[in-house]
Amino acid sequence: MPSSEFVTRGAPVIQARNIMDLQGNLGGGSLYEFDLSQPSAPTPRALKTTAGAAFTFPGGTQYVGFRALTRTIAVADGIVVNGKGPGGALVYDRAKGVVVPVSIPNSDFGFLTTSSAAIFQ
Repeated sequence: MPSSEFVTRGAPVIQARNIMDLQGNLGGGSLYEFDLSQPSAPTPRALKTTAGAAFTFPGGTQYVGFRALTRTIAVADGIVVNGKGPGGALVYDRAKGVVVPVSIPNSDFGFLTTSSAAIFQ
């Protein structure tokens, strides 16, 4: 898929599709998680906002890297938008298929994590 990019560090596997940004960024891309229980033909699931609409990246989104925080929550912090960052984060509830942006005004923050192996034991 030419207008797509994988945006994860390990499991879960998340892909941005239908990217519209002409400058090589993620703007306009919708998120999909792949069900790897059938690795030869993984099924994509569209991720949504809390309002039920497809989650899409704003124009100028340059860097996003999701990683597992727990078995049911994945996070992406250090997001760069229009050359400014890191700033803000995304939290993904894997059970509900919902992505929520998180920010703290006038601050930079990150999520503390352990290795993925420790999370999934």
